[in-house]
Amino acid sequence: AQGIATLALCEAYGMTKDPSLKLSAQAAINYVQRAQATDGSWGYGFGSPGDTSIVGWQIQALEAAVLSKDLVVDKNVIKKAIGFLDAVS
Repeated sequence: AQGIATLALCEAYGMTKDPSLKLSAQAAINYVQRAQATDGSWGYGFGSPGDTSIVGWQIQALEAAVLSKDLVVDKNVIKKAIGFLDAVS
């Protein structure tokens, strides 16, 4: 649910540039980034490893943040996620 809600926030901010959404969208992205497991995935608990279905939502949220051009995303988080996907493919 976190990834889907974060995606919605980031897309809403990116499409409208409504300043009232920016802080919430950035806070949600920050949470996603901190919750990433050491293997590059996301699980059902904070910091726990997960599977590709959860990773997909997180990556979509991160990319929506990047596309907004105003939200800060650590490129290393995306690189770790790609590494996870490469490992399981």
